[in-house]
Amino acid sequence: MLSKLAVDFGEDVVRRAGKLLAKDATEQEARAVATRLAKEGAAKPLAARTAKKSLAAKPEAPAIVKRVSGANRRALSDAKYDAEKLARQYPDIAPPTLAVDPKSGKEFLQKTLSPEAEVFGEARRAAQKDIEAGSYVPYFNPEERFYADPAAYNLQGDTLVDAIPKRPETIAKYEAMAYDPAATSRLSSAYEAGLTHPGAADWYAMGQLEKAFVDQYGPDVGRRMFKERFADSMAATTGGADPTANLLMASYGNMLKAAGRDIPKAPYELPSPIGGRYGATNMAMFDRLINRGEGLTTANPKRFNFSANFLGDRARSTIDEQMSGLFAPGMTMPPGVSYGVFERALGDLAERYNVPPANFQDIAWAGGKLAKTPKYRPKSMIEIANEAVERTARVTGQDPEEVVAEALVKAKRPVYAKGGLAVKRRASR
Repeated sequence: MLSKLAVDFGEDVVRRAGKLLAKDATEQEARAVATRLAKEGAAKPLAARTAKKSLAAKPEAPAIVKRVSGANRRALSDAKYDAEKLARQYPDIAPPTLAVDPKSGKEFLQKTLSPEAEVFGEARRAAQKDIEAGSYVPYFNPEERFYADPAAYNLQGDTLVDAIPKRPETIAKYEAMAYDPAATSRLSSAYEAGLTHPGAADWYAMGQLEKAFVDQYGPDVGRRMFKERFADSMAATTGGADPTANLLMASYGNMLKAAGRDIPKAPYELPSPIGGRYGATNMAMFDRLINRGEGLTTANPKRFNFSANFLGDRARSTIDEQMSGLFAPGMTMPPGVSYGVFERALGDLAERYNVPPANFQDIAWAGGKLAKTPKYRPKSMIEIANEAVERTARVTGQDPEEVVAEALVKAKRPVYAKGGLAVKRRASR
């Protein structure tokens, strides 16, 4: 049967399809899988379907792509800010401005940009425009991205067991929502739409960054630090944040912790470009989970699974606001203690497509986003990290490898985004 398909799809696609298919798969099922793989691109190292505790072995790490940033250093000679200073600390924080909430009429202290932050923001936006035009070489080759090895992390807890209601009638109520045919149709449509975009697949494949931690600290400490400074920190600061803002908040929290400094309490105390819809709330969560050592448990199932996915465990799935909306329009998170019910429904649907739950979720997430924002271009998390590294290197005069080592791995320096919050600018005096 597979030899017949090789004529239509090529030997590489058929070989990979054979690894995903069950032994008793029909020709129709085989053709469907081969079609999907052909759309994704045969050259890309996608994950094979695996059991929960023994997911695919990590391939040999690819060579790291680097670039020389001397030209950027020369360009910074005319900059209107101190690049060397901002390579080591965030921009100055201006005093807040008294403002009035247009809805409630209540006064509040509004975050304000300092002159330094405003000028530096313009430089970051200019750098990002060039990056988005494709004028850079990624530090980590996204075409060779691979997963962290989940066997190296002793994850305790199972949201499919721990995050479900106790009463059978309550379980039945949420199963009716999770398995509703309309929900299944929305999820399937989103997944199939996401398949057409290479950046949607293998979103959680961060083995290249894990390797940077291991190279710096050794296998045991390196993986412990990768879990804390990336996977768990991203999970702690994910609330209401896009992936770039999420990465920046995680990096900022890690830098404060490494320096022995406290987490700011008020939004206006956060330096630009740190923040977002729930910036202060996310940083408070970082303080609880990371600084105070409460850690991630299945009591917070979305954050727990988000971290686990970054650690290479694809048998779990992250059901965030967007995925919740695919189950039921307007739903922002699984209600009550029902996360495990919705996760099981997603896992059953992933089974139909012969992919692990996390690999269904990342593609369906992108497909759902595309339906709402047609101009959206899916980017894997390693691409988002690449852009942050390049952007930071360009505006501070560092080499990309310095940014990876000193900012992402050692947590000694800032990581920057293209802009920041749309906040009031403070005029120079």
